[in-house]
Amino acid sequence: MRKCILGFDQKKVMDDNLELKDLVLLKFIVDGINEKWLLKKSIDGENFYWVKMSAILNTYPVIGLKTKDSIRRRLKTLVEKGYLSYKLYFNEGKYTFYNITNLTKELCSFSGSYSKDRKYKNLKNDRFNKKEFLYKDKISLDKIDENAIKEIVDYLNFKIGTNYKSNSKGTITYITTLIDEGFNINDFKCVIDKKHKEWAKTPYEKYLRPSTLFKKQNFEEYLNQKENHEILTPDYEAFDEF
Repeated sequence: MRKCILGFDQKKVMDDNLELKDLVLLKFIVDGINEKWLLKKSIDGENFYWVKMSAILNTYPVIGLKTKDSIRRRLKTLVEKGYLSYKLYFNEGKYTFYNITNLTKELCSFSGSYSKDRKYKNLKNDRFNKKEFLYKDKISLDKIDENAIKEIVDYLNFKIGTNYKSNSKGTITYITTLIDEGFNINDFKCVIDKKHKEWAKTPYEKYLRPSTLFKKQNFEEYLNQKENHEILTPDYEAFDEF
């Protein structure tokens, strides 16, 4: 029996009668906390994180949870079992924020964090083959950072619920050009966050795509765009009463 499944100790998983869908939900939250793409809020002096139900539906359809209600019920069960804690937050609506507990940290076979090598160890099939990449632009192949490109595209897909490919030639060129200019992964995530907040559920939503967001002429302007304040858009059917 393998020691690790999805980053968790498989023996402990079996001892605690956790199902695979529970692990996927816990991994989603652990990754979001470690990689800082879950919205963090300090509530009563503790940090909690907003888990967007639609993002889980779009990211992991394979687990068979087909509605926001089914995900909420599963998260509630994980709270009752002691793997998650939660707080309700009120701001023109009611939101449920979560955090992992020490029980979840103990379940993580490598303390809930990823080394860069381990994180990308099993992504070989999702990467493009540099030798097969028919390069037409002025970027040398040795400048292409496969891991960075995949992390950026995965974050974009998570944020807007799309399925852009990290091995798309156009996307590779856009991202690699900007990295070569000195921009880093956090800069890309910042641009994605800003434009998603501004354009989601507006006629401009169709421009939430690599060819617009990562175009050299647009990117620096988007990155330096000032925001007035953080706004949460209520999702009234996604609130847990507990």
